[in-house]
Formats: sequence, C-alpha cells, structure tokens
Amino acid sequence: MVRAKIYAVDINGYTADSEEEKSVLHYYYLDAEAEYLNGYDICMGNLYAHTCCLAQRVFDATLVLVNGKEEPCVVSSFFDEHSKRMRGYIWLKEDENAQPFINNAIEEYGRLIN
Repeated sequence: MVRAKIYAVDINGYTADSEEEKSVLHYYYLDAEAEYLNGYDICMGNLYAHTCCLAQRVFDATLVLVNGKEEPCVVSSFFDEHSKRMRGYIWLKEDENAQPFINNAIEEYGRLIN
C-alpha cells in the first residue's frame, strides 16, 4: 500500500536517508510537537503526499524525522484565499496539544482520510 510520507528537514537542509523520491512541500509546516521534535518546521513529501496535498482535506501520513524515526501524523491541507495557494500543517497523531487543531481541521475540511 502506498502511504503519504512527510520528511522532516533540519536547519541544514538534511532529511533522513531514503530511496524514495521526495521534494519540498512549499507552504506546509510541521507544527506543535512535530516542530519541537525536529527543531525546525520545513518538510518534504513523497509523490503520494504531494498528490494528497492538492486536495483540500485532512489525511493520515507518516512523519519521518531526520534521525529516521517514523511517527504517525495528520496533515491538514487547505486552499489559502489570501495567498491563492495550497497550504497545510503537519501534527503528530499523539500530540495532545494538537488535538483541537486536528478536530477543527476535520470539521472544516471533512473527515480524516487514510
């Protein structure tokens, strides 16, 4: 099964080693505990993650930290009327502080899609 993978990028531009092709997810940011664990908010995504980000929705993904550790995460993808582009946030599924944001995104953009 193909899964959306988000790759955390550190301050020096490094990601975990991967055979998978990935590229920067412009205007998508690690938030809350995900940003804290990584120490930086920029991320990359595999092709499937980029495809999922094109739709205004909430979806499950796997966050791959720079050290290679994988964490389940939730991505909120939405069209920003002001900038006229897709934007989004990545939260760890187990981050209690992010739950209100995840729930709000699900209410606003629809159910969580795996």
